[in-house]
Amino acid sequence: MQLTITDTPLSPRPFLGLGVQADGVLYNALNAECGCGVADYALNEERLLAMRPAIARMFFDVDAICPGLRVDAFDPQAPAYANNLRMLRVLKDCGTRVNAVLFKPFEIPLAQLDAAVDCMVHILRVLRDEDDCDHIRWLTLYNEPESPFPHDSPLMRRVFGAERLSKWHTWEDYVRLNHGAIARIAAAGLDVQLAVADCVWGAQVRRERMERAAAEFHSAPVCYSYHNYNPESREFYAGGNPDYAYAGMREEAAHFRALVGPEAPLVTWEFNLAGTGFGSHFPGVDERGSLALEAPDGGARIADKVLRAIQGGVDGLSIWCMGDMHYMPTPQHHGVMRFGLWRYKWENWTIRPYAHAYALLCQTLRPGIVFRAVEGGTATVHAVAGAGPGGRVVAIVNTGDAPADVTLAMTGGWPAGTARTAAPQATWVKDMAFPQATADSVDAAAALRLGIPAHAVTVWTSQ
Repeated sequence: MQLTITDTPLSPRPFLGLGVQADGVLYNALNAECGCGVADYALNEERLLAMRPAIARMFFDVDAICPGLRVDAFDPQAPAYANNLRMLRVLKDCGTRVNAVLFKPFEIPLAQLDAAVDCMVHILRVLRDEDDCDHIRWLTLYNEPESPFPHDSPLMRRVFGAERLSKWHTWEDYVRLNHGAIARIAAAGLDVQLAVADCVWGAQVRRERMERAAAEFHSAPVCYSYHNYNPESREFYAGGNPDYAYAGMREEAAHFRALVGPEAPLVTWEFNLAGTGFGSHFPGVDERGSLALEAPDGGARIADKVLRAIQGGVDGLSIWCMGDMHYMPTPQHHGVMRFGLWRYKWENWTIRPYAHAYALLCQTLRPGIVFRAVEGGTATVHAVAGAGPGGRVVAIVNTGDAPADVTLAMTGGWPAGTARTAAPQATWVKDMAFPQATADSVDAAAALRLGIPAHAVTVWTSQ
C-alpha cells in the first residue's frame, strides 16, 4: 500500500499532545478504605511517568477546598486540595500541562455560581504562587455542562425531557459565567485559557452545543472542548434514533474544526472506547460481545480514534481515565469506574491491552508536531505524519484482520529511524513492562517501508 504525505497541514497550530484524566481522588479516604496505599500510589505514579502524558485533566471539588464558597475560607490542608496537589506534582515531573475543572458544586443557586468561580481562580493563583504549579494551562467551568446548563431546543427536549431543562440553570447562565471567568483570569494575571463547551451527550447534542459555543465565544481567547465515547462501528447505529446519529471520529472533528475556525484550539478533553450497554461506569461490549476495553484489538481501536481525530483537525486528546477508580462517595453507590488504562487495586492494577498502544502514542506524538495530511489510506489502514522539535514522526494503524505492508515516499529521502509497534495483547501479564512495544531500527533511505501487523499501531520516529 502506497501512502503519500501531502503539504497540507491538518492544523495551523502545533499539536498539544495526548494525555489522560489524572485526579487526586487516587489518594482520597474512600480509595484508602478500599485498600490503596503507598505501594499503589507509587505504581500509578510510575506508570504516568512512563507514559509522559503531554496534557492532563483534573477535577476540583471547590466547595471542599473553600467551605461555604468563600475565598477567605480557602484551606490548603483540605484533603481535596492536598490530594490534587500531590497529583499535580507528579504531572509536573512528567512535563504535563493541566486542564483544571471546576467540577462541583453546580446544584446551587445561580447567585453562588460566581462565588464558585472566584474560589476556583483563587485556588489556581495559590497553586501557581505558593505551590509551584505553573503548569496549569486551562480552566473548565463544569464537566459536561449540557446537563446542569442545558440549552432549549427541540432536540434537547426530546433527549433530556422538557422538565429537566429547568432543573438547574440555563445556557445563558453558562455563557455569562464563562465570559465573567475570562475577565477574572485576566485580572489575576494567570496564564490560563478557558475551555468551553466540554460537551458529551449524543453526537447531535454535541453538534448543537458546539455550534452555540462557536457563536458565543468566537472573539474570546478560549479553547473549544468536547468529549467522545461513540462506538465507531456502523452496526451500532443501524436503525437507531436519528437524535443520536454519529458520522465518525474524523468527520465530527472536521465539522467542529470548521465551526470554530482554523486558529482556535480544539481539544477532545475526554474520550475512550465504548460499546453496547455503556454508561458512566461501564464501557459496554463491542459488536463481537467482547468487553470494549478488554479485547486484544483494543489498542488498534483506540489508535484509530486518535488518528482520525488528528486527521479531522483536533489539537490534542485526553483519555478517560488513568486507572479504574472510585469517584463516588461510597463504593456501593456505583462501584469502580471501569474506564481506566489499568484495572483497580482489587484486580492487581492489571494493565488493559489497549493501554500499551495509547502509551506508545503519548510518548511519540509529542507537543510541537505539525501534522500533514496523508493520502492513500483505507477504512482499516491509515496514518498521520509530521515533524516537530524531536524530528519526524509517522503513525500508522491497522484495524484489519490481515497484516499490511505500507510504503511512504518523501522528496529528499528519509533519515534513519526507529519503528515501534504495539501489537494485540492476547494474554494478561501483571508485571509486564509498561508500555510494551517492539522496536526495530529502520534505514529508510528513499522510501519508508513498514509492515503493520493486524490490529496494531506502528509509530516510526527519526533518530
